[in-house]
Amino acid sequence: MRPEIPANEVDCWRRLTELDERGETTLAIALCETAPCSLDVHCQRYLGWIYAGQGEPEKASEWYLKAASQGDSEAIEECWKCVLMIDAKGDKESCSAVQCCAAVGISELSAVPCEGMFCAR
Repeated sequence: MRPEIPANEVDCWRRLTELDERGETTLAIALCETAPCSLDVHCQRYLGWIYAGQGEPEKASEWYLKAASQGDSEAIEECWKCVLMIDAKGDKESCSAVQCCAAVGISELSAVPCEGMFCAR
C-alpha cells in the first residue's frame, strides 16, 4: 500500500506525523522516500532516525547528510553518531564515514577529526 503523497513539503511533515502517531512506519518511510517529501528536512531526519535504529548507519547517514546540508543542526549531530558507528565496524572497503564527515564539515564540530577515522588511516 502506498501513502497519499502531499502536494508540497509543508504537508509532508503533517502527514508524516499522522502516520508515525498511528504506528504506520512502513507508510511513513514510503512517504518520506518519495518527492516532494524526500526534500523535506523533517522527513530526511526521520529516515535517518529509522535507519539508524535498524542498525543501518550508512543508510542513516545518507539521510542525515541531506538534512544537515539544509542546515539542520540535529541532523549534523546524528550523522556524527552514525560516523562513529560506521567507523567502529572497521570496514576498510567503505569510507562512508569519512565521506560523511567531509560532506558537511562534521569534523569541525568534534574533538575527533575525520582524518582519524579507521578507513582514513
